[in-house]
Amino acid sequence: MGAIRFYLALSVVCSHAGINWPIFTGTYAVMLFFAISGYCMALVLNEKYKPRDIFRFYGARFLRLWPTYAFVIGVFFVSLGLPLEPHLNGIISNIYFYVSALGLIGNETLWWLQASHSGHLKFVTDLQPSTLVLTHVTHMQNMWSVGVELFFYLSAPFYARSPKRILMLLPVVFIMHLAFIWFLPPTNPLQLRSGMAYFWIFLLGMASYWGGRIWPRYLRQLQFQTTAMTCVALALVIALIVLQQPYYFNGNHLWLRIDIGILIFCAALIPLFESTRHARFDRSLGELSYPIYVVHWPLLQVFALRFGPVDASIGCFLILVLTAAATLRLLIERPIDRFRALLANGSRRPQQFEAAIERTKRKGRERGSELAALLGPAIPEQPVTANGTGQQSLVPLV
Repeated sequence: MGAIRFYLALSVVCSHAGINWPIFTGTYAVMLFFAISGYCMALVLNEKYKPRDIFRFYGARFLRLWPTYAFVIGVFFVSLGLPLEPHLNGIISNIYFYVSALGLIGNETLWWLQASHSGHLKFVTDLQPSTLVLTHVTHMQNMWSVGVELFFYLSAPFYARSPKRILMLLPVVFIMHLAFIWFLPPTNPLQLRSGMAYFWIFLLGMASYWGGRIWPRYLRQLQFQTTAMTCVALALVIALIVLQQPYYFNGNHLWLRIDIGILIFCAALIPLFESTRHARFDRSLGELSYPIYVVHWPLLQVFALRFGPVDASIGCFLILVLTAAATLRLLIERPIDRFRALLANGSRRPQQFEAAIERTKRKGRERGSELAALLGPAIPEQPVTANGTGQQSLVPLV
């Protein structure tokens, strides 16, 4: 599944660069990322964290996202000398902006608001290219999806361990998604940049994980092999090509075909994950997806300023993005991942320690039994009798 994440990240890069990347548009790729995220979060919450380890989970998720972003935005603003000034009046408004812009929490809401002439916050109802919303001040407009992800992560521990809760929430949030499409214009920020608009995709990814947990014996009977996985992947790609183009109904942008494509994608996550979960190269590709997503936006602006339109030299730009992403992965994310591993395994250490002690005791008993079996015939049992002085002595058997 790492190769899919890598491909989706490149789809976003090319979409922002104005290139028609094969198969996936940038928006569609982000939506599929939400499905993969739901699957992975259900996986880690059920197999790595216990219910009481909610803050360990939050800490590990934040460390996965924030250090890379903080490094990129720091280097970007320092190198170009860009000011981070929202021109807002009021302490609360400024605190909200800087926490969302620098801390990523609520980053998607920076698309909802703009500063009025008096410096007060004002809601936006129509996102046009010329609309100056608060996210433009950060020069990292692509990070709205990470703000949505943080919203998903904050809520995930309360339902990820219960398939019943997921199935109860899923129709509710899907109806909300349809309501946004039906009643809001296509350029409304709540439809385009809102966690509630994409929440159903995250839950659908979690439902896909539980589908693989509930019917594992049927999956084993199918015995997915590499050839079968290739056929599944090709069928998935063909289905998504056909279904990704939305149609219009009654003047509203009803993404029914896209929704069906996402449903097919989530159903295919089970065999795709099982076939690649032990592939190191696939995992390495997937780990590059987040640094690619973070670093490509500032590089896009710098590249366009120095060399002109990116579409004329997209090959050089992609090489630059991949090199920067690999550097971020090596220098920033890998050291952080070691700490995240300690954080994730902290709750399992007592159980692991007890299991290790039990294994040691069991091996000791087994070795003792083997030693007794070896020494038993050489040293026969000898009865104990008393001698004339009243002291006990051993009398050899005859």
